[in-house]
Amino acid sequence: MWHLIDVSFWCVLFISALCSGQDLLTNPSFENGVTGWKGEGFTLQTDSSIAHEGAASALCTDRTQDWQGPTQDIILTGGSRYEFSAYIQLIDDSPASADQPVYVRITSSFSNGTTSVLELATRIRVSPSDGWVHLGGTFLYPNNKYTSATLSVEGPAAGVSYYFDDASLVEIPEYTTWEADANALIEAHRKNNIRFTSFVIFQVDHTRHLFSFGTAARSDFLFDIDFHQYRDVLYSLFNSVTLTTYDWLNYQDNVDGSSYFVTVAATDEALKNGLKVRGESFFSARPSSQPSWVSALNSQQLKDTVTNRISYLTGVTKGKVSQFVVNNQLLHGRFYEDRTGDPKFTQQLFKSIGAADPFPELLLNDFDVVAEGNHNLGYVDQINAFKDADVGLRGVGIQSRFPDFTKPDITLVKGRLDNLAATGLPLWITQLSVGSSDENEKADWYEDVLRLYFSEPSVEGISFYGFHDHDFNPNNSFVHGYSYTLDEAGKRYQRLIKQDWSTHVTQSLKTGTSFTVRGFQGDYAAVVYYRGKPVQRTTFTLGKADTTVTINVTATAEIQLPTVVDPFAPQDFEFATSSLNLQTIGHGTSTSQSQQLQCVSRRSAVSAVGDEKTVTIGCNAGEVLTGCSSFATNNDWRRDGEQVTFVNGKAVCTAFNGHYSSAGVQAEARCCSLRSLQCRYRTAGPSGTGERDEIIIPCADSEYPVGCGSWTFEAESAGTIFTSSFCVGENDDPVVGVYGYASCCQANPSLHCITMYSEFSGPNVGDRAVMTCPSELPFILTGCNYHAPNGRGAGAFIEGNISVTVLPSVVITWN
Repeated sequence: MWHLIDVSFWCVLFISALCSGQDLLTNPSFENGVTGWKGEGFTLQTDSSIAHEGAASALCTDRTQDWQGPTQDIILTGGSRYEFSAYIQLIDDSPASADQPVYVRITSSFSNGTTSVLELATRIRVSPSDGWVHLGGTFLYPNNKYTSATLSVEGPAAGVSYYFDDASLVEIPEYTTWEADANALIEAHRKNNIRFTSFVIFQVDHTRHLFSFGTAARSDFLFDIDFHQYRDVLYSLFNSVTLTTYDWLNYQDNVDGSSYFVTVAATDEALKNGLKVRGESFFSARPSSQPSWVSALNSQQLKDTVTNRISYLTGVTKGKVSQFVVNNQLLHGRFYEDRTGDPKFTQQLFKSIGAADPFPELLLNDFDVVAEGNHNLGYVDQINAFKDADVGLRGVGIQSRFPDFTKPDITLVKGRLDNLAATGLPLWITQLSVGSSDENEKADWYEDVLRLYFSEPSVEGISFYGFHDHDFNPNNSFVHGYSYTLDEAGKRYQRLIKQDWSTHVTQSLKTGTSFTVRGFQGDYAAVVYYRGKPVQRTTFTLGKADTTVTINVTATAEIQLPTVVDPFAPQDFEFATSSLNLQTIGHGTSTSQSQQLQCVSRRSAVSAVGDEKTVTIGCNAGEVLTGCSSFATNNDWRRDGEQVTFVNGKAVCTAFNGHYSSAGVQAEARCCSLRSLQCRYRTAGPSGTGERDEIIIPCADSEYPVGCGSWTFEAESAGTIFTSSFCVGENDDPVVGVYGYASCCQANPSLHCITMYSEFSGPNVGDRAVMTCPSELPFILTGCNYHAPNGRGAGAFIEGNISVTVLPSVVITWN
């Protein structure tokens, strides 16, 4: 009874906050003509023959542009929350009136001269047959000083007429007691009573949640021998895993199983270790999310391809994958409906997949429905339509990728979540992420949304967009590097699921007694102790109902308990080294007659953006190339590295940009001159594809490796290590391995060279590690590069006689 009172109190509080505030619109229901509203370039008038409620509605006709619609200047308070609501009905007066987009926006001009457009409500496809369609959304207005703000209705194509009625814009007060209310709901919905009867001393531990805490993870890491610690961390923090390599984009229309061989093997590994497996994007609704070969198919070819896909994927995953998103992001695209001409195509997909394999729960899934809410009401309508069609919809996916560097607004998120909960279907949080370069801020934001979602009775699981900084932006991730270090957000998440939201009890009972524990739902282990030693271990599950556990001791001999391993403890690591394909690719000689070593850095232009885009820089006459490095101009890691190449018989430094790069790269040649200075350029590779596998490029006894570099196809390199006799290129990811380059140089009289290493840089984007030559002797830098044990360095360059390495957001540790 207490629980019902608590929930009812929240609902009344929230609805009252939304509905009882003063309406900020003038004449919102058009009962006083069109007073307060403007209609630029079209006819705006009232019509008393039809209304959503009341005596009249606005009639919009003679529209010649898609942006034409009712507008009203409004007054808002910066930093305040608002709810907008209105109704629209299209008029079936032309062939163009079907499937029209409708947008409600606020355009603001600010005192600093900038403007912004805030989208409040979006309906991608509205037709006259829909009748009155509810437009609505909640938003936080920017906390900036503004000079004007205008609400506008836009979107239907030119020539499409419509009715508009019952608009409303009210301020929402902040929900200040949400945390206490959430904790009460967690107590009520995520815990049940366990009654123990026994005559023992025993310990009870919650070992796995009934609620699903999951994440997206890499399929190849789940069975690659080099990544056992990755798996240990995954199994420790999560009880479900989303394998995105099942996605439709990865399908190549082959029926021999090779498309998903790795993913199915990863599924088996996860199931063996007690994790449930989710799949996203059985199909994808947006045209941009189709495999390239699918976009060219005609209607019948597409239907055949869909049939083959369903048969193949359900065949290789039957009874294994617990959940699939059937046609991802259907609010944002209708590729199959448009191509086949069948408006119910996705509903048929639900039926066909469910018939082929009844095991997985089949979901809708979409974005901008809770983290941002302009599609919230459209999603409610879509969910209810699929429920009414009875096609096998068993849950609702809610993509929760909150805008980076922005605190989630719990007041708004709670209201949007309640709208979806009202559909009566289980809710699943997918692709959860918040982003901040401040790990404490990130921890606070993650804790807030986790607590809110965990407290909502309709939510049955949460899946992170990712957790490891090698799969995921470091600003969003909470496990870093191949030392698998938890940042503050990771520690906070671990504390929540292992302590705050977990049950651990030690108790002694006498004959004929019992006791009751209020425990979190999930799996438990109870260990009986006799004379201080474990003699029996019993497991049981607490579901969503109270249970009684009777422990009968059947033996007194000591038993061996399962070994508990700390997945975050440093682990021994083996890596492979080789000098595969070692070869000399050329020579260079300085023609200078100077007996004093002189070096200068020469920097290239900036390359184009894109994979394998290159830029080259060489040395001047009399100089010889001693060092070759490269760097991304935006401090990003998405670059392939550098190579020593030859142009017209002369060594040059070439930088390679990488896949998904967003800025260019530059190459830097270190060019030195000295009488009799000679260099031999060597390369080897690829290294092994294991974590930290190395490729070694040795120099002769009479030579020094004065410059070292590395290059890879896939932008996944841990960089370069200098030694006194060889260069090392280090691999970072199990894809293709790395290639290494060495400038092996000598002179007469002989060179005297030393290798120096800087301290590690900081963990944030653009942080630098700097090293200079010793001041007590006239050393000169001949080469410079970076090594990041956790990978993903932005590169290195020389400023004067100072070596500078730059890293993106990578936590540097060395085991």
